[in-house]
Amino acid sequence: MAFLLSLPGYAAEDLIPIDPKLQKAYIRLQDGEKILGGEVSQGQWLRLCQGLGQNLLANAASPGFLAEYICQREVKEPEIADSTPWRISFVPRPKFIDITVEFHSKEKWIPVQTFSFHLQGEFLEDMQKATVLRFLARMIVESLPTGWIYTHKSGGKTLELIMHPDMPFLPEELLIYQLSYQPSKKLWVPEIKASLARRQSFRNLEQGRAETFEWQRTYGRLIEGERYWIQNSKGRNQRQAEYEKRINGETQGFSLLNLLDRMLFESFSSNYAGLRYGRSFVQGESVITETALISALLEIRSGPLSGLRFYYDLTPRVEKERFGLTEHFEMSRTSLGWAWEIIPPESLQGLISRIDLQPKFGILSFESKLAVQDNLGDYQLTSFEARRVLNLNAELGIEKESLGWRTRLWGSYSSAQASLVKSNGVSVTSARIGFDVYMDLMKEENWELKALAFGFGERLLLQRDTKAISESNSDLAIRQFGFNLLFLGGGVTVSW
Repeated sequence: MAFLLSLPGYAAEDLIPIDPKLQKAYIRLQDGEKILGGEVSQGQWLRLCQGLGQNLLANAASPGFLAEYICQREVKEPEIADSTPWRISFVPRPKFIDITVEFHSKEKWIPVQTFSFHLQGEFLEDMQKATVLRFLARMIVESLPTGWIYTHKSGGKTLELIMHPDMPFLPEELLIYQLSYQPSKKLWVPEIKASLARRQSFRNLEQGRAETFEWQRTYGRLIEGERYWIQNSKGRNQRQAEYEKRINGETQGFSLLNLLDRMLFESFSSNYAGLRYGRSFVQGESVITETALISALLEIRSGPLSGLRFYYDLTPRVEKERFGLTEHFEMSRTSLGWAWEIIPPESLQGLISRIDLQPKFGILSFESKLAVQDNLGDYQLTSFEARRVLNLNAELGIEKESLGWRTRLWGSYSSAQASLVKSNGVSVTSARIGFDVYMDLMKEENWELKALAFGFGERLLLQRDTKAISESNSDLAIRQFGFNLLFLGGGVTVSW
């Protein structure tokens, strides 16, 4: 959103005047039906909304940019008429909250400013403090193209502006201007009327602080009693860090996020569902070199089930002729688990965004016939089969989150010893190490599509008990058999 300092060559019919007397805002709680279900939460929300709204109004003790505001009172949002050009939304998200300011133009809401705050508690409680709402309102006002409303009084070489005593002093240099909006280019176009500089003095009042500025220069005529806009001459958002510090001092665990931090928090809090496909890259002539992998995954990272993980891996049946024998191999593995997250020390967060430990359990089914050479040099088929074996697994992962990317390195160990139905006396142990890389493809308001690249190597060790060997139809009394798998592939995930 651009903010011009002059008005050269713009068609008047393409400009919408932003009249300070007509600025009205609707303050809403997005997805309010999830929060406003009870009387307590409704009361908390109205106190928060009205406290913020009062501090955004233009009055003697709290210079604001609004002439009027409306709070969302019902679970269902009302239709907002064109006479309400501003919308301020509180958007709760896992671990943080967005506060967005939008302007209504040509039947569309145009984003103007967004603040994102990290939350450790309940925002309806944390943000009700009068001081927090004053600082938040002031931060919003100084972030907007409008600035705040100024009513002109003629006479004298100085101008006196009133501030609440809790607030920091006003900026050293100010501009007074009229403002228009150009919808075709989404531009805010000011017409500068005067500049103020050199704060001369201040004096404390009973309910405020009066700051005296010297008129520096005027550009055209200022009309007595007319309302204009006034803003920091250095631009918007110049004192955001100062207001953030004040808010943090009033509310623990409530801090402002920059764009990258916000995206990381949002990504960390996103749920993932996806599909992936990989091919075997094992070298050799065995049927194992012909295998493929089809996987489905679900990772819940927000809400009451945050931490839930579900994976399903299928290696479809594949056959291959070797040494005059028909080998075959197939395997399926279902896993359900829970991820415990560990945030590393700040000194390591440049390399590692988080660490997670996942205990999992699942069901493994496995069937193979592989050609093995006997003592006489002849090849025979040996069969290993495990049906619906209970599989216990532990996985350790290290993630690095960056803008548009998420990389995860992981290792796991699993043991399938106890059978749920019948395992044919075969136990399976597995050691795996791999990587996953997620890349942004497309992002909509409520969901995001990501590309996924992955790879892992696995060492499988199969072992039969004595009874299973004696019942085997094979002439080979092989008790233990191990082999390696290596899969590389890709897929897509949807996050929300």
